[in-house]
Amino acid sequence: APQPAGMAAVDKWTAGMPPANFVAWCESIKDTLVPPVANRLMFGAGQHKIMIVGGPNRRDDYHLEEGEELFYMIKGDMQLNVIEQGKRREIPIKEGQFFLLPARVPHSPQRFDDTIGLVIERERLPDEKDGLRWYVKGSPEPKILYQEWFHCVDLGTQLKPIIERFFASEECKTDTPSAEIDEADSPFPIDTAVALGDPIDFRAWAAEHASGGRNALLYGGPKTEYQVAAFSGPDEWAHWKSHEGETFLWQFDGASTITVRDGEGAVSEAEMGAG
Repeated sequence: APQPAGMAAVDKWTAGMPPANFVAWCESIKDTLVPPVANRLMFGAGQHKIMIVGGPNRRDDYHLEEGEELFYMIKGDMQLNVIEQGKRREIPIKEGQFFLLPARVPHSPQRFDDTIGLVIERERLPDEKDGLRWYVKGSPEPKILYQEWFHCVDLGTQLKPIIERFFASEECKTDTPSAEIDEADSPFPIDTAVALGDPIDFRAWAAEHASGGRNALLYGGPKTEYQVAAFSGPDEWAHWKSHEGETFLWQFDGASTITVRDGEGAVSEAEMGAG
């Protein structure tokens, strides 16, 4: 029989945060995944912001941030609208697919009925700002209609009042900017050069690259903030691995035992089942 789903932010175990039963947790909060944001924070005390986002949720606003975002569709499909190299583009992300969005790219998630997605972002530095932006409807070249900048702590609670202010604004009522908005005044330059890739079907990719004890890197390298790796069994490490960043673990198939040693040498174990 399938074992309980396993998810964990490794460096939090000693603080009383063992692997979570992901399926049960999603079931317990599904009624709270409602527009205009439909977002709940699962882990957020450290470097990673692990969020669950439900549908339906169709939005016109575009989010901007200085870090990458990792998307994975757990149930159903979504569409990610982006501004890529100054042009509008629609990227479908299907159930079971990962997509890594580079930093500083305007993006607008469109989620459909009865869908659940995972989104991972990093903690913001103290001086970093996020943006929420709307563009004039139907403009062939994206023209900024309205925007607000803020220091992000929890998108699930911070976006709603900004969206409500936009809906009450003259810009929303007239679809006309109240003043010319200069992109150069933004807290950071928008990336207008990057060419975005396509979503990756994880199971098909893992069958080819990470099976039978092989490990492989799905995303990673000198130009990315995130490293996304797949590890397959049988495999038993005889060494300890540590680094300065957090590690987020998800058991897709089978089961594993993760052993953690904290800074004082105390050792704890956790069983993770598929989910």
